[in-house]
Amino acid sequence: MLRSLRGCIGLWFKGKSSVFVVLLKLREFVTGANRLGLIFWHDTLTKWQRLPVQRFGFLDNTTYEYGLVFEELKKAAMKRIVKYLTLGLLVLIVIPAAQSMVFFRNAANGAIGPQADLIAIFPGEPERIAAGVRLAAEGRAANMLVACREPTANLVRPYLKQFPDFPNGVGFVTAGLSRGTFEDALVTRHRIREFGFRRVILVTSDYHILRSSVLLKLLLAGSGVEVQQFAVAGGKPGEYWLVLREMVKLWTSLGELGYYSVTGKLLGDWPLVQRARAWKIRPA
Repeated sequence: MLRSLRGCIGLWFKGKSSVFVVLLKLREFVTGANRLGLIFWHDTLTKWQRLPVQRFGFLDNTTYEYGLVFEELKKAAMKRIVKYLTLGLLVLIVIPAAQSMVFFRNAANGAIGPQADLIAIFPGEPERIAAGVRLAAEGRAANMLVACREPTANLVRPYLKQFPDFPNGVGFVTAGLSRGTFEDALVTRHRIREFGFRRVILVTSDYHILRSSVLLKLLLAGSGVEVQQFAVAGGKPGEYWLVLREMVKLWTSLGELGYYSVTGKLLGDWPLVQRARAWKIRPA
């Protein structure tokens, strides 16, 4: 057995450790049992094994040569980094593009269906409340709600002067405390459940309608409540940054929704979030 090994490897077992290891690893690669870059792990190779052309001798002084090309660890890691960075950039491009398509599709107002039970206004710009009052004046719903702690009747009163024939039977529902879009949707859901409303018209700005409708529909999922949307022209023409900002805020609002769904608590109750919001609205 020893002589056979000497005959294959050479006198005094020259290069025995490297040759045996390399041949075994090559067999793994040829049979498809492993990847070349994983078999010839750069940091574990001896100096002899790193040579591009490796040699070992036989007893008759002939030399057998074979070429070995292996993927070094550093090069493989760099390729993976480049691949993941490219994939990340594609995601950053594809997701906003998809969101933009959904936004422009949702920003257009469709036909309002039969009379609704509630006009829910997510505040932020005066035009939103004005549009909600106009819908109520047209008889679109029997009740109005502005997602705010202040009573809805007080908020809509300045706009009622424009509609002398405003229906007397419209009910004004006070929503409750809300500190952001997710909480707007949450307090609206509370009132929908409390009063048993089945058909709702959501009113907010066009750049804000996608996030608002997604949150409200998710919160009402499985309840059978129908949500129609009415987008009000908001911002200035060409202010596409408002849309981009909403695309980012959509994910933060979904994070709030996920946190609330798991814990039953509001992310806005965190002291850190409260300090951040206080800093944001602090006058310059």
